[in-house]
Amino acid sequence: MHFLLSKSLSRLSRLYSRAITRVLPELKFEHHAEILLILAYTNRRLTQKELAELYQADKSRIAVLIEGMTRDGLVYTEQNSADRRAHFVLLTSKGEAIIPKIQQAIEQVNCMINQQLDKTHLDYFYATLFKMQSNLVELQV
Repeated sequence: MHFLLSKSLSRLSRLYSRAITRVLPELKFEHHAEILLILAYTNRRLTQKELAELYQADKSRIAVLIEGMTRDGLVYTEQNSADRRAHFVLLTSKGEAIIPKIQQAIEQVNCMINQQLDKTHLDYFYATLFKMQSNLVELQV
């Protein structure tokens, strides 16, 4: 009997995300961490639409996440003067201040999950994930 690989990967993703939020209780959801990192490490101002593309989510999902993060004081939006329909998503000082904590939390959780795994096994794991992803992308073309 074969099980869906997506179930195992989804479970791993959920457990990993929960571990991040346990280590970093200031963030309500792991989605916030990823969005904050995208905003922090992109070398330009992103619109909600661009953020949705980078985060690989639909625009309505990003709008809901941004609304919650705005209430939490992590980001704010600013209307694009060149295109009044577009809104930039920007980090607040609170959002900027939490970036190093997010990085530390990721590092801590990565160390925890990589226990008893040597570098060779991890390299194979990531190479395998990348190859599987590439194979699936090719199927969609």
